[in-house]
Amino acid sequence: MFTLRLEAGIHTLGSGWEVDALAAVILGGANIRTGEGSVSATGLGMVRSCCIKRLLTSTGLLDRWQSPVTRGLIVILLLAENRKTEGMLLRY
Repeated sequence: MFTLRLEAGIHTLGSGWEVDALAAVILGGANIRTGEGSVSATGLGMVRSCCIKRLLTSTGLLDRWQSPVTRGLIVILLLAENRKTEGMLLRY
């Protein structure tokens, strides 16, 4: 829709959305090692991700720092999942 209205394409329009999608999947509780999860849980993860972004915005954190904070949260959650599965993620 955006491209149709502007009659032009912007190559950086979707930049960073893959990080938001990954954060939604992980915050939704999907198991990254096995790929198990549900669409409804991913939807809940997206709501959680949006709440975190609004919280970061309301604390005055600049937009350019929100993506690194989100990436850090992903790393922390992956490490927690790795510890929960007793190191199975590092074996593969």
